Amino acid sequence: MTEHTEDTKRYILSVLVGDVPGILARIVSLFTGRGFNIDSLTVGHATTSDGELGGIALSRMTIVTSANSMPIDHIVAQIRKLVDVLDVQNLGEKTYVEADITLVKVHVSSPLEQAAALTVATTSFRATSMITRDDYLIFRFPGREDASKAFIDAMRRFGEVDSVYSGTIALA
Repeated sequence: MTEHTEDTKRYILSVLVGDVPGILARIVSLFTGRGFNIDSLTVGHATTSDGELGGIALSRMTIVTSANSMPIDHIVAQIRKLVDVLDVQNLGEKTYVEADITLVKVHVSSPLEQAAALTVATTSFRATSMITRDDYLIFRFPGREDASKAFIDAMRRFGEVDSVYSGTIALA
């Protein structure tokens, strides 16, 4: 996660593209070529109200980055020029919904003995149990990366923790 200064702001861009080889690399290179870090990048199949446009399969990229307003406008303009890009939205200029998922594996010596305390801890974070084994449990936590870090820290008191963060997805 990138540190925000007074000059930078968190931006979420939603980019609708034709699902063609190389489009991800071309878009990412616009950021790296200008020295921008991508805080989160998720890509998945997408539909629009028209379904698939002209029979072309679609993907939606959600890109989270930090920048000042002028360079982000420049990057958005550059993305729009790419052939396979159908739409680019700076979601900060719209009403949108965002979601993040973190999977957290907690290694425990005795899940049954720790069950009550784990239930209290996970319930307070709105996490759900996905799997329970003799030596570990896996939880799904729905929340932004900063809240995810707090959940992971809370789970560390029960044992060693492994985790993976999905990145942000967003839709206006």
